[in-house]
Amino acid sequence: MSQESVSKAIETLRRVISEVKCDEIEPRLGKIFVIDIREAQELAGGVIPGANFFEKNFLEQHVFENVPDRSTEIVLYCESGNRSVFSCKALTDLGYSNVSSLVGGFRAWKHGGYTINRIEASLTDHEKSRYAKQIILPQIGLVGQKILKQSRVVVIGAGGLGAPCLLYLAAAGVGTVCIIDDDQVDISNLQRQILYKPADIGRFKVDAAADFLLAFNPDINVEKIRERFSRETDRSLFSGAKIVIDCTDNFESRYAINDLAVSIGVPLVHGAVFQYEGTVAVLCKSDGPCYRCVFPEPPPSAIAPSCAEAGVLGALTGIVGAMQAAEALKYLLDVGRDVHWMYFYDGLSINSQAKRLTVRANCDCQQLRAYQYA
Repeated sequence: MSQESVSKAIETLRRVISEVKCDEIEPRLGKIFVIDIREAQELAGGVIPGANFFEKNFLEQHVFENVPDRSTEIVLYCESGNRSVFSCKALTDLGYSNVSSLVGGFRAWKHGGYTINRIEASLTDHEKSRYAKQIILPQIGLVGQKILKQSRVVVIGAGGLGAPCLLYLAAAGVGTVCIIDDDQVDISNLQRQILYKPADIGRFKVDAAADFLLAFNPDINVEKIRERFSRETDRSLFSGAKIVIDCTDNFESRYAINDLAVSIGVPLVHGAVFQYEGTVAVLCKSDGPCYRCVFPEPPPSAIAPSCAEAGVLGALTGIVGAMQAAEALKYLLDVGRDVHWMYFYDGLSINSQAKRLTVRANCDCQQLRAYQYA
């Protein structure tokens, strides 16, 4: 097809498809399904925040698999706003009733001064092979893998929850993992803390965990902070973190972590286990609920004993720690459901449920967001 024929086809399609401008979609990012159909080499200049990268040749298949509701509002964009016109018509022909093409494409978005997520890290052939099975997921792709490579995640606690969580973050290719823990490996840890072996008994967990993770994936960076998290912890440890994961097993640390996360404005993944039960939640995001909204005060020790006192099924810590890693990865990649939920898992009955969380009216988190934590 000649250039003239292509131009005529585009003009013809523009009469029958819907187009939207950048200022129309910018306030609604996160509420609409945005699809980037550009080639991988075009992504060096960045992407629209929250966009899903679907290869144009497999667009219909990816949309059919990921957007089952054909009334979902979808916005497609390419580099200049021409190719997306054809893709818009293709999805409309599939029965999607609320599809639009972005006028001017990414070029117009960039020139308009709107927020751009930079994709600066490059992937080696080795990395492309190592992460191939998650790169083929349409919600991740090469763009998502580069986002993971550029991310810094802070994990507090390298025990029952922290061990599996750290393992899956490293396996996924998160570029920098910061581990904060002051404990040493004990023989009783080996029942559930899968990063450690008998030869590690007596070693500090941050050292043993770092050695394991770097041997497992030499492509990542591991930062070691050998201290117990408290209100005196240096707030700069959270600097540059995209998300913080609380894998501690005591309320003092949980509240201190929550308060610092809220005051700095970094999202927090909470996890906890008790015998055969576990909970996971993503908290402190934007103006959403925090840990204090859910648990205003720590329960009496008599009804909330530690794992050392009450015991815990080792496999349960693996389930919950892996769920924490999954929630963190989903947040980094901007995929999945709304974050204001707490998941409950019962390992005895194999039942799970989710509870919607809201900001508690008299919680201090609104003041904490404006308070300079010291």
